[in-house]
Amino acid sequence: MIKTQHTNTLASKTTLNPSMHSGDRPEAYARLAPAKRAALLEWIRLVIKPAKTVAPNTSYSIKHDFERVGFYITNGQFKGAMLAAGYAPVDPNELNWEFRIRPTGKRRESKNGVVYHLNHLAPEDKEVLDALVKVAKNVRLRRREENHRDIHRT
Repeated sequence: MIKTQHTNTLASKTTLNPSMHSGDRPEAYARLAPAKRAALLEWIRLVIKPAKTVAPNTSYSIKHDFERVGFYITNGQFKGAMLAAGYAPVDPNELNWEFRIRPTGKRRESKNGVVYHLNHLAPEDKEVLDALVKVAKNVRLRRREENHRDIHRT
């Protein structure tokens, strides 16, 4: 089961740079399909935990760790997911957010230098995440097929 902390009040209080591209704004998270949001939040729950110090990795680099096991997301979608998971940015006006977080696994257990990885997880946790990612990827394929059919009907 996915546990999330609701941070709508935090998100509404966040002041953002008005010139920030829409793909870099956390509101982009809301445009993800529900299955994709669920997979992303589960990944965050499994590989990230709170810390007192600021992590050396930004939202942009951490999103790439997710993409290795998940699917493509924008920096803004990742930032919105972190807000939804209960993590506040150090400075919301920065393009690439920093957080007070750390990985749940040890870096030495990582393959390919990935900081936020799944190598330390129990098999059942990996299976749940794999299933969520599979459903999320299928949503995209179904949408593409529907759009393709619609184009050829006209």
